[in-house]
Amino acid sequence: MKNFSLYRDSFPLPSKPSKYSLLISLIFVITYLLVTLFLIKALSLLSYFRDIETTSILLDNKPSFLLHPALAKVPPGFEDEFMNFRYWLDMAKPIGLLAGFVLSLIICIRKKIHWMNSLLVLIIGAVFLRYRLNAITGYVSIFPLLHMGWKAVFITDACISLLLCVVISRLGNKYILKIKTLSTPTKIDSIKPNN
Repeated sequence: MKNFSLYRDSFPLPSKPSKYSLLISLIFVITYLLVTLFLIKALSLLSYFRDIETTSILLDNKPSFLLHPALAKVPPGFEDEFMNFRYWLDMAKPIGLLAGFVLSLIICIRKKIHWMNSLLVLIIGAVFLRYRLNAITGYVSIFPLLHMGWKAVFITDACISLLLCVVISRLGNKYILKIKTLSTPTKIDSIKPNN
């Protein structure tokens, strides 16, 4: 019997989750959902630079092209270029969502947080994209400064979005680490009296 108890103690059963695990999961999901949304915004803005000529034509003729494409001052064959441009603009969103998921999964593995939190970030991010709720990131913008030229504005907005990704990720990781240190027992707590 003594050997059996030695064997049993060497492979302990998983412990109950701490009372802080829900808080850690909540902070992680909110943090990396925001990081994913700002990453999607940055990639969407940078995808405009794939075809600079088409972007310039669209920004010059935006009201007329959207309302009456036949009346817009566009070169012949522009519809094909526009469809290709639109494809890459639309593909930036799922690529940003996938990049946010991979980033959150890497952080989950490094911080020893359950991987389901990353899956939750992916699912909520997909719902945000599906119902176009990712427009909340549009409030962090310098579009009123459009007189600088669209290239400078788009690059600056993309850089601001990427910077916010880094800042939000750092703050979230800092709070998660702080909560994890609060929830881990110290050596003094683990000493049991010999009564």
